[in-house]
Amino acid sequence: MQADRKNQIQTEEQALNRRTFARWALGGTTALALVACGGGSGGDEGSSQSGRSLRPAHDALQPGMDRQDVINTVGRLPDNDVPETMTWRQNGELLRVSFGYMSSTDTYHIAGSLWVAPSPSAERDNRQFV
Repeated sequence: MQADRKNQIQTEEQALNRRTFARWALGGTTALALVACGGGSGGDEGSSQSGRSLRPAHDALQPGMDRQDVINTVGRLPDNDVPETMTWRQNGELLRVSFGYMSSTDTYHIAGSLWVAPSPSAERDNRQFV
């Protein structure tokens, strides 16, 4: 009787492990497909903002801004967004804004920014807000 119960538990565990693996595999495949399509932008970075420079947004950044303040200042969602960094690319320019976590408010606030001009000049402006 014990052996039958043990075999039944092992079979159920194996089925659970297969289902868990299948879910992870499906989720990973879906994530890769979404990353590969790049959000449907057609690969033309910043095409919707082609006439605007990122430099004015960089110059308008101020200490104490949170993530939403920065998005509002730039005027669009970032191309790359993780809790500590947001990145925008447009017309060969790069704007990268880094954030520090403030446990007292449970939010991320601007810590610094980097603006890089399009080549060939490759002018740079690196600012720290801390």
